[in-house]
Amino acid sequence: QDAKGLSPEDREELEKAVRQIAEQTGRCRTITHQLLGFVRQAAPEKTTFDVNGLLNAAIDFVSPELKYAPIEVVRDFSKEPLSMESDPTMMEQVFVNLLTNAIHAISEKGSDQGRIEIKTAKTDSEVEIHITDNGTGIAEENQNKVLNLFFTTKPPGEGTGLGLSICQNILKTLNGGLSFQSEPGVGTTFTVRVPLS
Repeated sequence: QDAKGLSPEDREELEKAVRQIAEQTGRCRTITHQLLGFVRQAAPEKTTFDVNGLLNAAIDFVSPELKYAPIEVVRDFSKEPLSMESDPTMMEQVFVNLLTNAIHAISEKGSDQGRIEIKTAKTDSEVEIHITDNGTGIAEENQNKVLNLFFTTKPPGEGTGLGLSICQNILKTLNGGLSFQSEPGVGTTFTVRVPLS
């Protein structure tokens, strides 16, 4: 009712924003439960889903951060759908975390030609997801610490040091794994491996 007189385009953008707020409020609730699950080791809720579709949803979620940043997102998805049985909410949290980190690394570098490449592939028993950015990279002295709980290179009040630890814990719960390769000043690739079922 307060939006009377808006142009159709503005009204559509407002309605989209309200929908996203509702969706993400639900997502925040889920993340809170998962944070508790980090301590309690909550069991995953498994269902069948398409990994490529879930990655598209994660990219949509971080799109407000991409809207005004000079970052190109390149999807190098497998040609066939990557259907798997796992916990899609947990997996999406991992993807959003890794994409957010990639955006921050590129922004920190200050490049006007940022690039995030997402590649998916399937082996006989698992799915592999590679998320590569051309950001700052991880300093060599930090590479053996970045997956540790509460370790952060961000200033006080900006980073919790929870993101990568939670990702690692989620993937362990799903019988998967998280690894990375990084070159300071060049960029980083995080690789997620999860069993098909």
